[in-house]
Amino acid sequence: PAASQLSILRDDPRLRLTLRPGMNVAYLAFNTAKPPLNNPAVRHALALAINNQRLMQSIYYGTAETAASILPRASWAYDNEAKITEYDPAKSREQLKSLGLENLTLKLWVPTRSQAWNPSPLKTAELIQADMAQVGVKVVIVPVEGRFQEARLMDMSHDLTLSGWATDSNDPDSFFRPLLSCAAIHSQTNLAHWCDPK
Repeated sequence: PAASQLSILRDDPRLRLTLRPGMNVAYLAFNTAKPPLNNPAVRHALALAINNQRLMQSIYYGTAETAASILPRASWAYDNEAKITEYDPAKSREQLKSLGLENLTLKLWVPTRSQAWNPSPLKTAELIQADMAQVGVKVVIVPVEGRFQEARLMDMSHDLTLSGWATDSNDPDSFFRPLLSCAAIHSQTNLAHWCDPK
């Protein structure tokens, strides 16, 4: 069922609703090959602007949790000490100003259809767009779909894209290799184009 229907199902005495942790993750990929997003300080400043709790309620209706890493909590390698980037728009604005990025415009490529990892990508993009506007960053939403999206992501010209990953294995390699390895940049799974040869 859709996440928006879970409260209705939960309240129906004829039904028993069972929830279990998923082996999936939804994320906003920053194109780390493209300035100024190749600067970790810029990515951190932008992450501070996103109200993740609002996303959890508005998109997932309380059935998801904010990720502290690329690994879901159900993975045996999940780090319980990992810290979540807290929502702090004032700090975001201050950091962007100190980085000389007071009038930044970014293009956010967004799937047009519901995904297993995100039931409403366009609504998610609009919420992120509103959050970024509060810190002076203009986000232009670019709806893309299917093979067209894959082709555009491969030319590495995007700034941001909404994506996700799901697997039936709790092995961390099922997440790290496809999402963060150098080899995966050209396989259309490392959408952040992040690469550390070490």
